[in-house]
Amino acid sequence: MSDSSSSLDGASIEKTIRPADTATASSAPSDSFPILPPCKVDIVIAADVGTTGLKTTLVSRDGVVLAAATHRYAHGTITSTNGSKGDVYVEQQPEDWVSAFSACIADLSSTHASELGRVVGIVLSGQMQDLILVDEQGLALRPAVLYSDARARAQAEHIESVVVGGAKVLKKQTGNWKGPVSLLPKLMWMSEHEPEKMNTAKYILLSAHGYLAVRLGGRPVCDHVSASTTGLLRADNGLEYCSQLIEQFISADIASKLAPLLSATKSSGVLSAHQASKLGLSAGLPIYHGCGDLAATTMGAGAGMAGVPYMYVGTSGWVAMSEQTSADARQQRQKNNVFVVSHPGDAKLHIAAASCMTAGGNIEWLQKLNLLPSLPSNSSDDGSSTYAVDVADQRQKVKKREKGKQENQWREEKEENQRKECMKQGQDEKKEKEGKGEGEDGDRFAAMEADVASSEPGAGGCLFLPWLAGERSPISDPNARACFLGISPTTSRTHMTRAVYEGVAFSYRALRDQVLGPDWWCGTIRGNVGGGSGGGGSSSINCDGDCFRPCIRAIGGGTKSKVWMQIMADVLACDIIILADTEHVGALGAVSLVAESLGWTKPKTTKSKSKIESSATTTIIAASSATTAAAAAAATTTTTTRSRDSGSGGIASAMTTSHSQSGVDLLSSSKFVRVERTVKPSSGHAIARYNAIYAVYSDTYAALAPLFPRLAAAANS
Repeated sequence: MSDSSSSLDGASIEKTIRPADTATASSAPSDSFPILPPCKVDIVIAADVGTTGLKTTLVSRDGVVLAAATHRYAHGTITSTNGSKGDVYVEQQPEDWVSAFSACIADLSSTHASELGRVVGIVLSGQMQDLILVDEQGLALRPAVLYSDARARAQAEHIESVVVGGAKVLKKQTGNWKGPVSLLPKLMWMSEHEPEKMNTAKYILLSAHGYLAVRLGGRPVCDHVSASTTGLLRADNGLEYCSQLIEQFISADIASKLAPLLSATKSSGVLSAHQASKLGLSAGLPIYHGCGDLAATTMGAGAGMAGVPYMYVGTSGWVAMSEQTSADARQQRQKNNVFVVSHPGDAKLHIAAASCMTAGGNIEWLQKLNLLPSLPSNSSDDGSSTYAVDVADQRQKVKKREKGKQENQWREEKEENQRKECMKQGQDEKKEKEGKGEGEDGDRFAAMEADVASSEPGAGGCLFLPWLAGERSPISDPNARACFLGISPTTSRTHMTRAVYEGVAFSYRALRDQVLGPDWWCGTIRGNVGGGSGGGGSSSINCDGDCFRPCIRAIGGGTKSKVWMQIMADVLACDIIILADTEHVGALGAVSLVAESLGWTKPKTTKSKSKIESSATTTIIAASSATTAAAAAAATTTTTTRSRDSGSGGIASAMTTSHSQSGVDLLSSSKFVRVERTVKPSSGHAIARYNAIYAVYSDTYAALAPLFPRLAAAANS
C-alpha cells in the first residue's frame, strides 16, 4: 500500500520549525525551515522501514517534526524470475535495514546532537507481509521475502484445491487471502525448497520493522496490523494466528515459530548496550514495535477514528477510513477489492482502504514524455484549440525539424556542457533550487501546471484512463493499461495534460465511492443543495453561511499541486483538507500510538467528547451507503469539524464516543494533526460537468477490458 519511500534520493536531511516559535512558523513560507535553538522537550525517534529506503524522524512531545534523514538500502531490492515458470522473486537483505537506520542516526547526530540527547523512545513502522527467518541471536538466515514476491504460485493453487470452497473460504477464514503473495504458500515454498533454514529458524518475523526492532534489542513480535495482511490471522477475532491451517499444510512446529502478537502501543524491549554504543544513544531506551505503514499513515492523518476518510496522493495512492464492521461485512469489502486490515489503536475497529496502482506516477510519466511539448497549446479562454490542422503545413514543419536536427543537437550539447559547468561551480546552490522545484524538472512541472490551469474542466472532450501498470481497485486487473479517449483534430497539449490530471482524479472518486459509497454524504444540510448524477449528489455545494460541507483529508506529495487539488475538489464534489507535514504523516501517526505509554497524554477511561478544530472548513462526516451506515452505527461515532479562524497550521482534534480497547486515546492522538489549507469546489458548473464525465469514465473499463489481453498478446506475438 505504501510508497512513502518511493521517491527517496539517497541520503537527505530535512529540518522543520519547532513549536517554540509559533509566530515564526506561521509567517514563514512553506519551504523555509529556520534552525532554532535546541529543543527542550522530550523527543521520540520514529523510523519507517519503507520499500526503497528507511526514513528516521525526530518528533517532539508537542507533535512537531524537528528533523528527518533518509537512506536507501545498500543492495536495493533484488528481483529475479524463475525462467521455467515465470514466478517473480522479490527479496531484500534485512541487514540493509539496520545499516540504513544507523546511517540516518549518524546524519542526525551531525546536525541535531542535542535533540538526540533528549530522546525518550524509539517507535517503528514499515512494510508488511514479509517473510523473515531469524536465528536464536535474531540474525536473518537468508534474504527477506517481500510482500510482492509471487514465487509460491504452485503452493497457493494446491492450498486452494485442498480447502473446500477454495479461495472464497480462505478469504473468509483469514480476511486477506491473496494467493501466491500470501504468507502460507510462501511458508510452504520455504519448507519445500529450503528445509534446513526453516528448521534452523528460531522465529519467523512478518514485517521489516519487526526485524529492526529485534536487532535493536526488542523481542521478536508482530503487530496485529502487519499480521492481518499476511493471510495467517483469524478473521473472526483478529487476535490469533490460523494455527490449524498452518499445521494442516506445513507443521505445528512452523506455527509455533511465528512471532507472538503484540499491540502497536506496547514496548517490545529496550535498546541494547551494544546498539546504543554504536548509535550514540542512551542504552535502555524503550523500543516500540509500532505497526505497518498503512496504519501509521492512517493515524497520522487523524483518521484513526471511525468515519474519517482520507486519501494519500503519491506515486501510487489510496482512499482509507477506519470503521467498525462485522466479519461478513469485511469479507464483502474484500470482494469489492477493498483492502481491510486491523486497527493499531482500537481492537474494535478495522481500516478499509481502496488503492490505485498509479496516481502521481501518471503525472511523472507525462512529465518525461517528449511528445507533448511538440504539440500546440491552447490560447482561447473557453478551452477550445485555435490550432487548425493543416497537413501540408505539418509536413513543412517536419522538414524544418529534420533540417535543423544537427543544429539542435549541437545546441543541446552546448547546454549540457553549460549545465555541467554550473554544477561544478555551484552544486549546492543548484540542489537547493531543485529542492524548491526550480530545477529542470521543476520547470517542466511548472509548465504542465500552467497548461492545466489554462484549460477548462473536461479537457476539451479528452478523457485519460490512468491504468499505466494495471489497477487494484475498484477494478482488479493487471492487464489494464492507460489510454486517451476522445482525441480529435482540435485536441491540444493543454487538453491532454489536463486530461491526465482529471483522469487520476476520476480514479480517486472511484476509490472514494468504493470505501464510502457513492452517496456517502447524508448530513443535515442547510443552504443550497447541489445535485447531479454519478454520486455525491446530496453534497452541499453552493450553500451560504456556516452550513455543513462534506470533506476528505489529503496527504502525500501530490497535495503540493494547487491546480490538481482544485480538480480533486471539483471531481469529488467536496472540500479537500490538505494536512501539513504531509511527508511526515506516517512518523507522526506512529508516535501518536505510543504517546500515552510515554506519558505524553493522559489515559482515558471514560467516553470523551471534544470539538474538531481545523482551518477554514465546517463538516460532519456521516455514512449513507448500506456498508458505511452500518459501520457508523456500530461504531457509534460522530466526527464534527467546525470553522475556526486559526490560519495555516491550525491543530485538529476530534470528537468520538468510541474508546480504544488497547489503551490508545484517539482523541489525544489528534494533537499530531495539523491543517495546512482547505480547497473548496470551484463552481457548481465544474461539478456538474465532472459528474457527467465520471459517468462515462465508470463505463470505460467494461468496454475495454477484453481488448487489453488481446493487445498484449498481439504486441508480443
